Amino acid sequence: QHDWQSLGAQAVNNLANKLMLALFAPSRPFFRLDADAKTLAYFTQMGATNQDVMEALSVAEREAIKQLDKRSLRPKLLECLKHLVVVGNVLLILDEEKTRVVGIKNYVCKRAVDGCVLEIMTKDCMTYMQLEPEIRALFANRKDEDKLGFYRWIKRDENGDYRLTQWVEDTVLPEKYDGKWQEDNCPYRALTWDLADNCDYGTGYVEDYIGDFEALSSLAKAQVQGSILASE
Repeated sequence: QHDWQSLGAQAVNNLANKLMLALFAPSRPFFRLDADAKTLAYFTQMGATNQDVMEALSVAEREAIKQLDKRSLRPKLLECLKHLVVVGNVLLILDEEKTRVVGIKNYVCKRAVDGCVLEIMTKDCMTYMQLEPEIRALFANRKDEDKLGFYRWIKRDENGDYRLTQWVEDTVLPEKYDGKWQEDNCPYRALTWDLADNCDYGTGYVEDYIGDFEALSSLAKAQVQGSILASE
């Protein structure tokens, strides 16, 4: 946390910014929509030309960029990339109202052999006043500044859907706070940089160069301490 050099931070920031520009450049769409032959044939029968279809898809691509900027997602995505470069793991919560980036210290996950996510659990430390009034009613004799553990447990069922249950300490909240999504629509995305087979967590890019960073830190420490002694 408190190193003798900042070259590692400079390298991470530089790499994360380059990745951000490559993936989500402001001047062009960050993905490409295309129609297969069957879809084109369907619209041709409806009287539309291939050019009409491509123009409509281009409009959708530009609208996606507007949504990205409207929701101010670029700072969150940059933070997400930094987590991936350094630690290799990050949880991205794509909520409709607010997007969150959760570091590895505040969540755990379990994966199948092929890397498919089976379970995710997050923990937030919240004060009593931050809870909703209905939830506060479940906990009597609490002070406003008392801290409580707020847990979200996302689990994959036998149908491939993800179900959410929420807990405060060891008390499960009513069903109105539960959630259910199909795999493609689940807002909880446990991302990894480099995920090996049969592993629950990935490894980061920094880990490949840990020896160089440790040697650089030792050299920088010796230089700083030597300079201090020389000045004295």
